[in-house]
Amino acid sequence: MVRLFSLLSFHFFFLSNLGMTDWGSHGAGDDSETETPLLIWGSGIRSSRHTNVHIEQADLCPLMSYFLGLDYSINSVGRLPIDYLLPIDEDLLQAYLQNARQLLEQVHQQHDELKKRLWIFKPYELNEEKFFAKMQTSEGYMNIYQIKDDIKDFMEHVSFASHYYHTYRRFLLSILITLDFCLVISTIAYQLSQKQLPSTLIGSICKIIPLFIACLLFIEQSPWTYLLYPILLGVHAWISSDYLIYILKDKVFKQIKSINFWMKLFMIGICLQLFILPFFYRWTMSIGVFALFLDGIRRSRYFYYTRLRFTYGLCLILISIFPFLPTLGTIKMTLSWCTILSGLLIFSFHYLYFQNDHEQIHLYRLQRFCLILAMINNYLVHSLGFRSTFLHILSWLIVILSSMIPLCSLSKYRFKRLILIYTSILIVYILLSTQYEALFLLCLCSLMITWILTFEQHQQQTDYLWFLTLQSFLFILLAFFGTGNFASINSFDPSIVYCFLTIFSPFLMTSIILLKCILPILIVTCATIYLLKNIEHIRIFRLYTLILSDILALELFFSIRTYGSWLDIGESISRYVILMIMIVIIIGFHFLSSLLLNKQIKWADLRRRQDRL
Repeated sequence: MVRLFSLLSFHFFFLSNLGMTDWGSHGAGDDSETETPLLIWGSGIRSSRHTNVHIEQADLCPLMSYFLGLDYSINSVGRLPIDYLLPIDEDLLQAYLQNARQLLEQVHQQHDELKKRLWIFKPYELNEEKFFAKMQTSEGYMNIYQIKDDIKDFMEHVSFASHYYHTYRRFLLSILITLDFCLVISTIAYQLSQKQLPSTLIGSICKIIPLFIACLLFIEQSPWTYLLYPILLGVHAWISSDYLIYILKDKVFKQIKSINFWMKLFMIGICLQLFILPFFYRWTMSIGVFALFLDGIRRSRYFYYTRLRFTYGLCLILISIFPFLPTLGTIKMTLSWCTILSGLLIFSFHYLYFQNDHEQIHLYRLQRFCLILAMINNYLVHSLGFRSTFLHILSWLIVILSSMIPLCSLSKYRFKRLILIYTSILIVYILLSTQYEALFLLCLCSLMITWILTFEQHQQQTDYLWFLTLQSFLFILLAFFGTGNFASINSFDPSIVYCFLTIFSPFLMTSIILLKCILPILIVTCATIYLLKNIEHIRIFRLYTLILSDILALELFFSIRTYGSWLDIGESISRYVILMIMIVIIIGFHFLSSLLLNKQIKWADLRRRQDRL
């Protein structure tokens, strides 16, 4: 068959659009999921001699057009892989040159659109007339391979020109986005300081420049999304430009020659990397957790009891193990024993803690009953493989009941309400667990409880709010990345939703998976709001969180890639987007945590009044 294909004008293509694991999952960063096979043989194909050959996906379009004898697609950005074709003759070079002309037409289209729209425009120097004149005369060439190399070099320049025109306004937009982040941080700092400053000439100029840029982009008929950046910049410049100039003059420029200033700046940069690295390397979260462990030893004078200090340190050490475990979705087996063990530990702790509280004994029994049902449901679905509508209905009822139990509590003690909230979250999480994630969430809850008991008396001072913000944000990253990474949403085993449905429903399945991803964050925010009993401290803490998040988002913005494989580009964008979404989730969960810790449903209030009567 190989000899027949070599003699006749037949070509065989075998390729795949994506990789896949052994159990059918894709979307993460493993080699088995990112490397795709491509097998081509036939007349005119150079033998690779059993070595791997790299071809871009876009190059397949001109390659197939060449073999079929068709014109290249006008929207194709691929280049004919001439190094893998035979023989190198005049016909092949004509096809290669035609591919260069087709790509050049795209560049001309980009050039004409920008030149028509922009006031100030600098074109890319291609020297195409000189190149095509040289191609027509073929002067100065010793052999046909030099012509091929010249065409390849010209196509590289065409590719650079296309990228140049495509990103022509990117530098300006990057500057606007960077200034937006800086002025947002300045606005938040201004809200914290509440310092009234006189207007300055430089501040007035800073307020006018965004308006000028917005008018320029509007006249150039730029997309409306481009106009948002100078508009937001102008709003924040109007509010806090004078304050930013004051900070730069009095806090930065006066100390810029001091060694202590640069040492502090260096230490701040190192500290910020502890929050950035988990987005790239999951195991680095353990470094931040271990740093908290060492800080707890250093601040040992803040601990009242040796047992409590030991328990808090033990929880930190235990939770630091999980980032080294395999990502959820990459383990083929189901670890139901981890889920059952977690449920039994939760049941034991819940019973021991509330055994002497007879005021709401029926509510506590109902919660333990829901916990038992969740464990049985998980075991039947994931260990015995039972699938039935009854189990699905039961799972949804367990979720509804567990969500309502904390709001039905009549207890005056917020710590008891917190235990009920954590138990309800754990019950829901057990229904969604297939591997070790239930154990992780139990360790996270234990860590939050010991964190509260350890620092409750000292975190009420304003001086400690920055430290509390850093701790809370590190715990939030640990909650999100502790059992996986940002690609885990795609690589999660779909069996986690089997307790709720077994039919293919993409929107509902995605919602359940996202709920599982963000539930651990709610545990951390509940502990944080519990510590911040003062409303003013809660406001300051939220502003500190926004400042920290914006600083991290600015660094991740500069790490976004626009070239390379789809995985590299997608990962860089995902890091930035996840952090920006996480900011919204954290602020939203702050309000939800306050609701869960402080509010009661109406019928509970009515019942309390009846008991008083």
